[in-house]
Amino acid sequence: MYLTRDAVMDTLRFVQSALAAGSEIVFSYTEAPSPYLAARAESLGEPWKTSFDPEELAHELRALGFSNVDDLTPAEANRRYLDHRADRLRVGSIGHLMRAHV
Repeated sequence: MYLTRDAVMDTLRFVQSALAAGSEIVFSYTEAPSPYLAARAESLGEPWKTSFDPEELAHELRALGFSNVDDLTPAEANRRYLDHRADRLRVGSIGHLMRAHV
């Protein structure tokens, strides 16, 4: 969200070329926010610069040479990591975790 799409892809390209075989990368990303959320972020001085479609991002990672690309949806992340929290903390509806092997 804070970096441009080109900066994100350049970083992922570098990571893929620099990591040893068998390594993996895990990172968070967001799908496109609602117009309200994007405007709200911008009004706070944090314009929403980048978002990704999960299927397109997985395809781009494979094109960069990553394998075993696995996207964890917000519902899956909540179920796996947050279901038992007493404070009811939840991942928002647009936040994802992506894992990919080199």
